[in-house]
Amino acid sequence: MEQQWIVDSPDNTAGILLRLARISQGKGQKEVCHGLCVVSYLSKIERGKGNPDTALLGQLFGRLGITYETEKNFLEESREQIRKYFYRNLYELKRKELFEELKKKEERLRYSPLALYWLFISAMEGEGGMELLGSLQESMDRRQKALFFVLKSYENPDVEAKVRYCEAAAELTGDTFVMRQLLYAYFAAGRYNAIHYLENRFVALALEEGNTYALADYYYMNASAYACVNMEEMMVSYYRKAEHLIMNTCWGEEMLPDIYYNIGAVYVELGKYELALSYLNRVTQESFLLWHKKGLAYLGLSQQKELDESLIKMKGFLEKGGNNIQAGEVERLMYQELRMRSEPGYEKSPEYLELLETLLAVLKKERPFGFLYAYRNVARETYVRWRKYRKALEFEEEISLKALNQGAKS
Repeated sequence: MEQQWIVDSPDNTAGILLRLARISQGKGQKEVCHGLCVVSYLSKIERGKGNPDTALLGQLFGRLGITYETEKNFLEESREQIRKYFYRNLYELKRKELFEELKKKEERLRYSPLALYWLFISAMEGEGGMELLGSLQESMDRRQKALFFVLKSYENPDVEAKVRYCEAAAELTGDTFVMRQLLYAYFAAGRYNAIHYLENRFVALALEEGNTYALADYYYMNASAYACVNMEEMMVSYYRKAEHLIMNTCWGEEMLPDIYYNIGAVYVELGKYELALSYLNRVTQESFLLWHKKGLAYLGLSQQKELDESLIKMKGFLEKGGNNIQAGEVERLMYQELRMRSEPGYEKSPEYLELLETLLAVLKKERPFGFLYAYRNVARETYVRWRKYRKALEFEEEISLKALNQGAKS
């Protein structure tokens, strides 16, 4: 299936690249094609309507001081490396070395029959090229357009825009790479039910590809969607499937800590604190959120010494950063809420109520639904304690409706 990515680029890709290079140099069509072809034919080439031979293309690029790469051995070697890159991308295998090898050839690949593929790889590696890719959409086949839409979703911060781009990509092609991006977009948008709905389609696709990672990743995402609404049985079932698939594989080191963290986080919300810690303590990479969940577990177990240690760790992440976490308003509020809840008599503090309401408002605005759902019990109990029964009822109705719509019942 991955080999479908590698076909000879159509001549119109070269024509569009020729036009962009000519305009960037401020040269007119007549200046470039004089003595080689008529202006009208050059116009056709630049609009992707002509079918020039490589010799003419080489001459036209030569007028711009650019060498159009046609050396057979170079192209065959590069095509094989590009094929391997997309294969490794599909199966989530290491591809950095391949990228570095291709990058050394950038000057030759940029103006060659493989230019479009190099631009895709460059964009996937965060090296830019999206604007140029946008100019080449007319030269793309369905799979290439799908990949372009996925890359557009990466650079758009709006979660609903991400969903639209990924849905458009999925309509064009059906490989697991594109479908996984759609799952991630649904998860970011809190559309958990959509993730559950895709199970049969995705599993069949992963089995067709023989793609163990994609299958494990689907089970992981599906379990995470259930975890966000504390559906313990479904969560554990799907995390177990993912765990068994990746155990003793090259993917285990990356995925297993996330599985253990998510299971532990749900058990914290369910009040099963000892069980929660048995999973959280298996997470080897420290983070703000890990120590926050541990702190909640220690709070539930009345282990003040361990809770204080968790607060110190959380504060350290806020002050110094770490694990590529950018401490923002949400993290500061989460820390302050847990610190206040660890103090005797916090229930009677109007400052705590104000802080909690501020945190809930920010979570609604800036975080996926699962973050807000994690504070469901705390918010309800706090509102009832302060006899704000209407707020308690409104919050419970709001969050229950969201949970239903986003996958608590699929």
